[in-house]
Amino acid sequence: MKEKVRAIAKLEARYDEFRRITRRQAAADRAEIERLTERLYQEHGVAIHQLRSAVSVIEQASPGNIPEMSARHASHGLLTLRLEKLSVESDAIRQVNRDLETKLNAANLARERAESRFSQVSRELQAQRGDLMMLATQFTGVEGQTSASQDHMSQIQRLQASVLDKEIKLRGLREALVKLKTEFVTSEEVKPKPRV
Repeated sequence: MKEKVRAIAKLEARYDEFRRITRRQAAADRAEIERLTERLYQEHGVAIHQLRSAVSVIEQASPGNIPEMSARHASHGLLTLRLEKLSVESDAIRQVNRDLETKLNAANLARERAESRFSQVSRELQAQRGDLMMLATQFTGVEGQTSASQDHMSQIQRLQASVLDKEIKLRGLREALVKLKTEFVTSEEVKPKPRV
């Protein structure tokens, strides 16, 4: 029984560490997404500004002859196409950013639900551990009484079975948390890299 108490304490410590690590990683991921998005917005903003300036200069220049005007007109068309392409890419980057934020929020919500279930199971396990200890203490004091000791033994066995069930649930929750983290990390690695 002492081994189970130690094992539960060890599991709780590992779970607390896992929770700290995942929170730290989620915060780092959010900061990285924001940093990359901001950088891309700035780069696209600079490129758009440069293209608009170039278009403006071309439009304001007085044509000296018809071939030169034709070349300027073609250049203006190319610059306009490039500007439209950058605008579309910027919109695509914004959409990717929104999608990533949605995935991050969903993963955080799933993690919070798993933590809540883990906490509930942990509390139930603690209560049952206390009951088990109390019954064990009572049992050692009443060992001489066979009928009472049989009742206590059956209670202890039921509690031990219940503790075992809770440990199995706890293990399942821990595995679910690890799976969620793995899926999140995988989705972060697979996400499309925006073209700059």
